[in-house]
Amino acid sequence: MNNYKSLATKLSVLWIPLLLNFSCNKHFTLKNTEYKQYGMSSEVAADSSLIRYYTPFKQKMESEMNRVVGEASGDLIKSSDPETSLGNFYADAILAEAQKIEPAIEFSFPTTKGGIRNSIPKGAITVSHVFELMPFDNEMVILKLSGTSVQKMIDYLAASNGQPVSGIRMKVKDKKAYEVTIGGKPFDVSRNYLMVTSDYIANNGDDQSSLANPLERRNAGKIIRTALLDYIGEQTKNGKKIIPQTDGRIIIDNK
Repeated sequence: MNNYKSLATKLSVLWIPLLLNFSCNKHFTLKNTEYKQYGMSSEVAADSSLIRYYTPFKQKMESEMNRVVGEASGDLIKSSDPETSLGNFYADAILAEAQKIEPAIEFSFPTTKGGIRNSIPKGAITVSHVFELMPFDNEMVILKLSGTSVQKMIDYLAASNGQPVSGIRMKVKDKKAYEVTIGGKPFDVSRNYLMVTSDYIANNGDDQSSLANPLERRNAGKIIRTALLDYIGEQTKNGKKIIPQTDGRIIIDNK
């Protein structure tokens, strides 16, 4: 063993100067560039060796993406309405999963309508549906807000014609909110509130800054998409379907 160590030491003594000399003295200069365009069409033959290489990974991915995790009793539609069944499902799911981590959380504002990427059709809900709904790896974030900060968020919700929320209800007239309740109680600007959102929204995403100055902020340690999957899975385990519904949590008063 000592002989091997001695030999290794001698080789390192020889190689180090050579490597240093190579790295310090060799300089490469670009002489010219050449551009050639390769067309891709049905006439290009498939590389069978490449197909054999990626096919097992493709099959595994497709198997997971096609896995059924739940069932929707009706279409969950993405739209620009103040309140939507898809937005309600999304916000309710995130609130329910967040309250498992911190039961004191009172409401959720996990995404804007623009952040919801796709509808979920009636019938079997697959992993793929949830990835299409939420393709990004945004995380759940728990915020402690002053009443003043919550008021700014309420103002944003009213001015933007409603966003997906859960645990908070309001009526809106002329872009101003009134009769606001949180957790079934009238909103009190003099107290603090605990809420859950995404790191994207918490970081002023989608041109809103209503959550910019929390009293406290902590990561919940869970990706939004995982929370959605867990919520659907739990409903399925309990023999329940995802039921599209709106319940008047945001009402636009046009009188």
